Amino acid sequence: MMKREPLEWTRTWWEQANSRDLPRVLAVGDSILCGYRDRTQQLLAGQVYLDQFATSRFAADPFFEKELALYAEAYPYACIHFNHGLHGRDFSIEIYEKYYERTLLSLLRLCPKVILALSTPITAPDRPETLDPLNAVVCARNEAVRRLAAQYGLPVNDLYTPMLHHPEYRAVDGYHYLESGREVQAALVAGQITAALA
Repeated sequence: MMKREPLEWTRTWWEQANSRDLPRVLAVGDSILCGYRDRTQQLLAGQVYLDQFATSRFAADPFFEKELALYAEAYPYACIHFNHGLHGRDFSIEIYEKYYERTLLSLLRLCPKVILALSTPITAPDRPETLDPLNAVVCARNEAVRRLAAQYGLPVNDLYTPMLHHPEYRAVDGYHYLESGREVQAALVAGQITAALA
């Protein structure tokens, strides 16, 4: 049986679902994506429609693959921004890399322009200036993302480093971000999407 988190969720969003006048971009991620999507869309207004597939599911979960495939095939996408690494922390780095690559290959079959995003840091609850021991998992996974980006010749959006020494960006739970942090993330994502579509 697939090991899941106590609560699993998926949140999807189609921006201006009946419109075809602008390129459509798909952002794949988790709750961090939910935090920056709206602001990213505002920054890209008049340039793209930014859709969202956000989930707590780990890539090894069969439902992840099925849900993402169903959602990603709904429109032709000009670019995909892929940010996946904070959930399923009990899985080994080997399993993570295997299923990340499997998902990546599925995305590349749909769209040749895929941006790989590094996951954001994890800090200790109520101590946003202190990295949590779980952050070592994030770092190992980000290195795997860099390896795959190099292997497939894909751009990397570093969402990790700009968040690292800014406790003022962070919410007290250790995972999420205040508006100031989400603004920085949105600008980074919008910049990468603009460059990919240029």
